[in-house]
Amino acid sequence: MRIAAFLAILLLASPAYAQQFDIPGASNALQIVTSPAQPAPKSTVRLTLQSPIFDLDEGIISWRVDGEPLSEGGGLRTVSINVGDVGQPIDISATYVSGDDEALAFLTITPAGLGLLWEAEGLTPAFYKGRTLPAAGARLTFVAYPTFVRNGAPVAEKDLIFTWRRGDTVLGSLSGRGKSTAVIDSTAFFASDIISVEARTTDGSISSRASTRLVSPETPLRLYENHPLFGPLYHKAFGATTFTPDSEMTFIAIPYFAPATNENSPARNPCRAGQDRSRDSPISSSALRMRGRSRSRGREERPRGTIPSALNNSL
Repeated sequence: MRIAAFLAILLLASPAYAQQFDIPGASNALQIVTSPAQPAPKSTVRLTLQSPIFDLDEGIISWRVDGEPLSEGGGLRTVSINVGDVGQPIDISATYVSGDDEALAFLTITPAGLGLLWEAEGLTPAFYKGRTLPAAGARLTFVAYPTFVRNGAPVAEKDLIFTWRRGDTVLGSLSGRGKSTAVIDSTAFFASDIISVEARTTDGSISSRASTRLVSPETPLRLYENHPLFGPLYHKAFGATTFTPDSEMTFIAIPYFAPATNENSPARNPCRAGQDRSRDSPISSSALRMRGRSRSRGREERPRGTIPSALNNSL
């Protein structure tokens, strides 16, 4: 009876004993931190062992990758490894031993890809082959293209959580599950912005991040001939000084990348020549007038063009 009573006391006292010696942070005694935080496929990753409890310089640290020994040494906090392709997980473990102290840390890295494309809603002439740059005040559309694979099967976009940031500010209204597209206003003139997006699985086991730096340049203005038969001749822009064989011409000015969505937008200001510039004339103050003179004393004068200072400074 005495033995049974003694065992009962020990069993009842065990939970109190465990609770009494519960050390704060003991569950995170060892942590493996990666750099970069979201490794890209087929890249080199730096692994660092951290601990808020142990002095890692005093013990022996052993590293293993997929169960195979990688390296071992006193105070060996940092090692580097190469990760595989998208969706190929790699298991990492680190063991710390110092006297009677021993701790173990695990980490699984699953490489994932994340592409980020953007396009500005600005004005460009017909047959323009380049990308519309982010002029000040224009709207930009960003699209994230994730490549996530788990257990050999791709993870759908609707099952990923996207977090959009402008600098360090989280764009909460644009972030969320399945939100792989974001529409963001451009910055002011000559300012720069960093737009980033992070995609992760719902359990956080797989994640990736992408970012891009945007600069709002000055909107360049280009002058083209608006031919009466062929329309605007976008294949040939005029310079600040141009001689033409015709005595009268019509021109159109295109403010590249201006925040306009169609040709009738106020941001697009056509410049026409050869029309009356009286009070009833529809020509704007930035219009270009070019008119040739007739023959005089046996010679013919070349057409001359006058370019307003505001337009001339933009060419």
